[in-house]
Amino acid sequence: MFMFVYVLLDLSTPGGAFVWPARDGQPPPTSNLFDYLFISLNVNSTYGPPSEAVISHPAKLIMSMQALLAILMLTVLISRAVAATS
Repeated sequence: MFMFVYVLLDLSTPGGAFVWPARDGQPPPTSNLFDYLFISLNVNSTYGPPSEAVISHPAKLIMSMQALLAILMLTVLISRAVAATS
């Protein structure tokens, strides 16, 4: 779901919400759905910024909310597992 949010956010932000890294001497790559999926999975699994630079304040807020939601879901899952074993 967050992949689609990042796509819409990047398309609606003037100049884009993300800076896509380029190799030395090459033009920046065009983004596709796999790039946004990578960002979404990266935020969920590492709780840190991806390799793409986030330059939009709304994108930073949404990434923070996604990380907090992932931590909350993990905490609830662990607490239910512990409660089920006792």
